[in-house]
This record gives sequence, C-alpha cells and structure tokens, in this order.
Amino acid sequence: MAFSWQQNINAESSIDNEDINEIQTNLDTIYTFLGITRTECASGAGWTELPVSGGETPPASFIESTQIQQLRDVADYADDNWCASYDASVNSTVYSTHNPTNLAIHNTTYNSGDESSVNSSADSLYKSLHYVSNNSTHEATYKNINDSGFNATY
Repeated sequence: MAFSWQQNINAESSIDNEDINEIQTNLDTIYTFLGITRTECASGAGWTELPVSGGETPPASFIESTQIQQLRDVADYADDNWCASYDASVNSTVYSTHNPTNLAIHNTTYNSGDESSVNSSADSLYKSLHYVSNNSTHEATYKNINDSGFNATY
C-alpha cells in the first residue's frame, strides 16, 4: 500500500506538526484497511498523544518524544498483527474451498492414474528383474547339477 505524501520533508525543511499528523493519518488508513484494533483500545490505533495540535505556524505545539514513541508503537503493532483478520478470511476460504478441491483432484488423479501406472511399471520391472535373475540362477544351478552327473544317478 503506497501513500501520496503531501508534507515537505526535504533536508532544509523543519519537522512540523503536520508532518507527524500525516504519518498518523496514514497509519489510521492501514488499521482500517487491515481491520485491526490495538489491544485495550476502543478502535483502531487508539491514539492518546496524537494528533499534534496546531499547524506549521505558531502557536503550534512542540513535537514531543511521547508522540514519536506512540507512532512507533502503533506501527509495530500493525506490523505484528497485520494479518489477523485478513488471514482469517483468506485462510478460511483457502482451507474450506481451495485445499479440499485440490486434494480431491490430486488424490484421485494420483491414486488412480499416476500411482497405478507407477505401480504397474514398478511391478513389471521388479518381476522381470526378479524372475529373470532367479530363473537364470536356478537354470545355471540345475545345469551344473545335470552336468555333474546328478541326472545320471537319479
């Protein structure tokens, strides 16, 4: 989500109340979009230190560290909890609709098609190797026994 920042924050410009309030407004937009509320707050970010009163001209309030700290806390909370309601709705759709359909298609196709062809191919290969190998061994052993005169005395 990108914002169109309106306040001038060039190196030569001062940090004014409106600069801080613009950050607050954009954080409110994020909270609304994500549908989150900070713990123990009635709604949204639960601002207590913001907005900074006054504008860019006196008698503007001074920007205090408590206001900057609250911006940090609100941003951190949004980052830590950004997927709470979003994931709940998306995951419920994925788990209830998408996954069972894919599993059914995959399992049916795999179990009836791929697996059966793999098994029959593997069985054929195993049988041909096993029986050819065993038959050759048995025939060679039988031939050796015959050649040694076993049949003559039998």
